[in-house]
Amino acid sequence: MLYRIVRVILWLYFKVVYRFEIVNIENLPNEGPYMICSNHKSNWDPIFISGAIKEPIHWMAKKELFKNRIVGNVISKFYAFPVDRGASDISAVKKALRILKNKEILGVFPEGTRVKKIDLNMVKSGVTVIAHKSKSLIVPVYIEGSYVPFTKMKLYIRKPIDFSYLSKPTQLEYKEYTVDLLKSIYYGVDIYRDNSGK
Repeated sequence: MLYRIVRVILWLYFKVVYRFEIVNIENLPNEGPYMICSNHKSNWDPIFISGAIKEPIHWMAKKELFKNRIVGNVISKFYAFPVDRGASDISAVKKALRILKNKEILGVFPEGTRVKKIDLNMVKSGVTVIAHKSKSLIVPVYIEGSYVPFTKMKLYIRKPIDFSYLSKPTQLEYKEYTVDLLKSIYYGVDIYRDNSGK
């Protein structure tokens, strides 16, 4: 209930202050499990997306945020959980897989940190590993705007990507698929692959 109340408040705030618009909302699946994967320019990003999308999103958040007990407690109540960006965080991956197994929504920033300049090589392939192992769709989304009050903000929802058909990808292939994901986020490139991976 608290989440829903706060989410409505956020929706109204972004609608009034940023006149935000959702583009291609029809691309959003009707229910989970699926993953929301977005570009990352500001600490506002997960708040903005959670305010725009009706269903609760479980965000992977850098573990440093949880060092402050107050901040950690607050964001935990809103479904965020910690991940160690500098290591292979097995516990965070298991948590993510449980969320998707429960048919819920997972939020991940494939670049792992805030970025000012697009670099397709700066991706964390773990996002594709999680999608593949859980057989969950990835919904790429792109945030357009600068969070300057009373300027226009848009959230572009790209076509979902399905990597469940993959057999036994190598680490290099996971990286290549994640680069494809980033192209979809930034440029709206549709990722179509048949069961052979072509």
